[in-house]
Order: sequence, then structure tokens, then C-alpha cells
Amino acid sequence: MQNKAKFLEQISEYIDWCKNVKMMSKETIPHKVSDLMLFAEFTNISCVEEISNNHINEFMKAQHLGIHRINGKPCSNRTINTRTENIKAMLKYFRDMGLDIPGLKLPLLIKLREDPPAQLYYERKVINHVLCFADRRSWLMIRLAFECGLRLNELRTLQLRDIDGLTINIGSKAKCKEDGIMTMSEVTKARLNDWIEREGITNYIFRGKPDVYGNERALSKSCVRDCMTKPFIQAGLDGFHPHALRHSFATEIIENGATDEEAQHMLRHSSFEVSRNYIHHLGVRTKRSFEKYMHCKDDEDLR
Repeated sequence: MQNKAKFLEQISEYIDWCKNVKMMSKETIPHKVSDLMLFAEFTNISCVEEISNNHINEFMKAQHLGIHRINGKPCSNRTINTRTENIKAMLKYFRDMGLDIPGLKLPLLIKLREDPPAQLYYERKVINHVLCFADRRSWLMIRLAFECGLRLNELRTLQLRDIDGLTINIGSKAKCKEDGIMTMSEVTKARLNDWIEREGITNYIFRGKPDVYGNERALSKSCVRDCMTKPFIQAGLDGFHPHALRHSFATEIIENGATDEEAQHMLRHSSFEVSRNYIHHLGVRTKRSFEKYMHCKDDEDLR
């Protein structure tokens, strides 16, 4: 068995850089350490310079087959991709430091197609049950995503200046670059006010660690995802993905009488064709309404 001492020292060096220079959050660091140590155990190489694409591909294959999982079950493609990205980030760091890794061709590493969420949307009663397991921060994230249909990046970069009473101005955060004014409930607003006061929020509602210059930064996507996922797991609901709450928002507004155009506007989609992906799981009534709309649109296009 080859001596791994140098490789472990290199991992430690990279983790120290993540903590002290990149100022990564306390939630992110343990995941990086776990993924890199798992890779070190699997490959059994002596240093970073020996890593090749084959090592990484074999590691990905082992996870897919369930070889490297405590319970013996295959990992999801999302988990495999996350671990691979953590490995690639370390390798990029050492390359930037001038280390030669001859067997590595990062552009040739293929990202796996991620599995769809186990459930596309959740009913309000299910979400209310999940909220019983959430702390203050997770509660706010889940409620805001559900009530306002916020995308993950819109949620994590939400700032104090975006909030005016019960309204949230998505502004330039919107993916389609269209302004969006969303409304939250009185209950959520009260919880939000309490959070702002307790945490002394002056900029980002969900803030991460400051950068090396002391500038405030938004919480990372992975941290937000982890915060939102934990209550679902505790409630016995595996396979959660934050975007499912956006589907839940779309479902609720349509079932409560929103027209197709109103739904498109509230979802901040560039076209109704995009919104179609959010109503495929609704009842027969909504599907017929959509089909009627598309039939009329086809007739207009033929004129």
C-alpha cells in the first residue's frame, strides 16, 4: 500500500485555504473534507500529482454502483457530481499553485445527468408539517420559496432593500431578467422581521461568511440547499430539491384561480411554454384549460 501522508497533507493545505482565504462557511467545509477523504481512501494514491482522469472516473463509477456508500446503496447523480466538483476544485487550486498533474484533463470529465426530484411538488399541508422540524432560518427559506415561488439563487441573494412591507422585489435577480413583485403572508413577514432583528441583518437576509476583504457575502447555494433539505429528511421525506417548492407555488396559484397569463407573470417566465412544465402534474381541469389555450394559439398561428 502506498504512503498517503503527502496526499493527506495536500488535502489539509487546500482545506486551510478554503477556510482562511476563500472564507467558506462552516457548513461547506465538513462536506469538502468528507468528500476528499473518501476519494483519498478509494484511490489510495500518494500525492495529488498522481491523480488522473481514470482515478476520478473509477471513483464516480464506484459510487454509482454503491461500492462507496456505507449502506451499500448507489449514490444519486447529484451526490456524485457534488463530490466530483469538490475534487476538481482542489485540483484547480493546486494547478493554480503551479503543480504539474500530467494525467489530468479536467475538460474531459463528464458531469452526470442529475436525477429528477423524488417529488415534483408538495401540498400546503405537507409543507406545514415539514416546517414543524425547521429552525428559524430553514423555516424562512422554505416559506419564502413556497409563498413567493423564489428560485434558489433569488432566495439566497435576497437583500433587505428588496423587501417593502409584504412585498419582495426580485428585480434583476429574476432568471429571465424581468422584474417581479411577489407578496408574502403576514405570518411570514412577522417571522422575517424577527429574524432581521435577531441577526442584525443590514444587507443579505441569509448571509454567509465575509470574503477576505471583509465584504458581506450571500450564503452559498449548497448551504441554502442543505438548510432547506434537513427538515424534509427529518419529516421522513427523502429526495427533496428546493425547486420542488417553486412547482408547489405554481400548483397552488393555479388551483386557486390564477389564469395562465397570471401564472406565467408570477413565475417570471419568459413565455408560457416554459410555464407549461410547472402545470403538467395538475388536475384534469387545468390540463384541459391548457390544451384549449394551446389549440387557440395554434389557430392564431395558422392565420
